[in-house]
Amino acid sequence: MEVLLPTKGYPKRSVEEMENNWIIRQNQLRSQNDEPVQSFTYIGDTTGKHPSAEGFIKDPHDFQLSKHCLIPNAKMALKKHDYVTALFSITGKWRVYWGKEFNVIDGELELDQWDLISIPENVWFGFENIDNKEGWLFEVKENHEFNQKVENV
Repeated sequence: MEVLLPTKGYPKRSVEEMENNWIIRQNQLRSQNDEPVQSFTYIGDTTGKHPSAEGFIKDPHDFQLSKHCLIPNAKMALKKHDYVTALFSITGKWRVYWGKEFNVIDGELELDQWDLISIPENVWFGFENIDNKEGWLFEVKENHEFNQKVENV
């Protein structure tokens, strides 16, 4: 049985176009910040915090996808978004903590490889690598306005 790709809303693209505009090769990536945290915004805007960290794929999507690598005991700054954020552990062990007020932790838990947590909107949260080796995780953010304000500390 032959499977046909949709003709409406699916522009034909050459291999060269796909390679140049819609594929991200790990061996070609350069971090958009320095250790102890390496970050790569694959798709979407940067919420205005790091204008130089624009997504590698420029086409509009209904989400933002970033990948982070943290060395042991490194943590991301406490932040709050007015949209949902999911954290998906690729490798390592993570401590994720959250609260309704800045610097007041109401709860925390640990993520192992392939675990996912969804952080509701308007909740302060942070995460840190609690493993003895570098760890990788994906951060997926709900659709939001470009350059929307993010509270980060």
